[in-house]
Amino acid sequence: MDNQQTHFDNLLNKGKLSLTITIFQTIFILLSLRNALFMKKTTDNNLVNFNQQRSKRIHDIHEKNLQELHNAFEKAFPLASSKKTNKKKKTKKK
Repeated sequence: MDNQQTHFDNLLNKGKLSLTITIFQTIFILLSLRNALFMKKTTDNNLVNFNQQRSKRIHDIHEKNLQELHNAFEKAFPLASSKKTNKKKKTKKK
């Protein structure tokens, strides 16, 4: 262990250690920038969610078919119109 400490002190005194530290710092900064640029999640609003769009189209098709079926039944079996109410009041017999 004493041998490692003297080697460390020798590197520090010669200035090689500071160069080694700056190289590692530079590599770390470059890796951080690479991660920031290439692995960044996009929050772009122009992206299209194909599953959502497909679900909308299928829903619209089903809604159209349901409306056509409803119209066909309404045409074949019209709803009874409401009865007209008499506006005259019946008088009670005494």
